[in-house]
Amino acid sequence: MDNYYSMYPGYPGQPYADIRPNKYEKRRIKRVYSGAAWVLIASELVTLIFALIITGIYEANGIDPAATNEEGQYLNTVSFMFYGYMSVTFSNILIILLSSIIFKKNLTDLFRDTSKLTPGRLTLTALIALGTAQVVYFLDSLIYLGLDSIGYMVDVPDVTDPMSGGAVVMDVLTTVVFAPIFEELLYRGIIMRRLCRVSRSFAIFTSALIFGLIHGNIYQFILGFAAGVVFAYADIRMNSIIPSIIAHMAINGHSYIYELFGGLPEEQQEMVQSFGMGMFFIAGVIALVIAGVKYGIRFPEYDEYHKKRTLPILVASVPAWVCMCYFIFSIAITFVPVK
Repeated sequence: MDNYYSMYPGYPGQPYADIRPNKYEKRRIKRVYSGAAWVLIASELVTLIFALIITGIYEANGIDPAATNEEGQYLNTVSFMFYGYMSVTFSNILIILLSSIIFKKNLTDLFRDTSKLTPGRLTLTALIALGTAQVVYFLDSLIYLGLDSIGYMVDVPDVTDPMSGGAVVMDVLTTVVFAPIFEELLYRGIIMRRLCRVSRSFAIFTSALIFGLIHGNIYQFILGFAAGVVFAYADIRMNSIIPSIIAHMAINGHSYIYELFGGLPEEQQEMVQSFGMGMFFIAGVIALVIAGVKYGIRFPEYDEYHKKRTLPILVASVPAWVCMCYFIFSIAITFVPVK
């Protein structure tokens, strides 16, 4: 079975290649980076188009999905969630299909190799991802306190709580099912797989960085990057996109466990959440130790050969600069003074 996350012919890994890339190889590698950047740019544009279409449909029916109450909570929760979630989902589906055609990649290849997909490995991956998430949540709380101490906060949209039954169903479907599948296909199946043509280690961290940036605020950036590294590493080690989809579903879905205790007093809810975070963290650490002992934690090679083909050429890609500036700007504008 071929490795679908391995480096392609004509790129790093060939024993006869020179340490320094010639101008023709530089041009080819630059196209790899620019192609990945154009996918991201197209994704943002298509998301905007879908959002405008959905907005037009709502306006034609006299619905304002962005209407809020005095506390800033959305009044038409289902409408807002459909507007926000489905515009992104529709965009991801379209971009995934178009990218697979343009880059001539068969998406079914990403699911074909199941030789390393044992229940034990998948469970360890999910637990490591969950443990990583708990560390990020703790870091996020420190960032929150730090920002609050200087009079700033991160402006993150709030959804009415408690939500209606329809809103809960839509939230679960989009967050736990649709988002993990289509985001993994786009960011690991398309973006990372393309970057692997140059360096698999570089692809792991770069795709994770991109995944963090696209979430649009500092809290989710840290979670997206940290979890993205776990997702990408697992996919490459097991030569399948299934591990990252399952781990992504685990992270997005585990928070719903705490909803079961929503009827308890606030102090007890906080105790349950703290206990849950501690247990998930411990489980993640144990899983990481077991994975390290049983399978080893080994990132793909990243030597001088790869270094000369990654950042030095990436910074020459204009589309990559456009993406980076746009995403950083999107995160920067979420920092606002405390009201």
